[in-house]
Amino acid sequence: MEKVAAGSLPSASSALLRALGVEKPASPWSGTRDSGAGPRFSVGRGSGRRYLRAAMTKTIYHVCRAEDWAAAEAAGAYRGSADDRRDGFIHFSTAAQVVESVAKHRAGQDGLVLLAVEAAALGEALKWEPSRGGQLFPHLYGPLAPAAVRRAVPLPLGEDGRHRFPPLQD
Repeated sequence: MEKVAAGSLPSASSALLRALGVEKPASPWSGTRDSGAGPRFSVGRGSGRRYLRAAMTKTIYHVCRAEDWAAAEAAGAYRGSADDRRDGFIHFSTAAQVVESVAKHRAGQDGLVLLAVEAAALGEALKWEPSRGGQLFPHLYGPLAPAAVRRAVPLPLGEDGRHRFPPLQD
């Protein structure tokens, strides 16, 4: 898989990004990361779908029902919600996306848990794909091992009916 710095995209990768409706990356790929080498991403194919894999964030988030997470911990794997299984992957969000995602897909639902997952621990099964508004969202093509989850915290509803999030990390 070809890995290139975001500012020096080869023409084939640039063409793929344009075909996917993704402009030449600026934010959130701009700036430096812990490696000091700058952000990197790769373009590839998997399961007949084009995808981007990006080192965009260290922590990604998934929200599910608390009882589903408890069952997954007991079973040793989380296979996603009914919607995830229908779509063929587990939906994740970045810290910048999760509040809006929960408001859109889980509004008013009680008994939820917020999973904070180390993106790097998911390996090649994690793909970054364009979705809502052309934003890249992390999608996990495979089960989530409970060991990859750094934190699982309740996501309560406030008096206004909105979920109350703990501090989020990138």
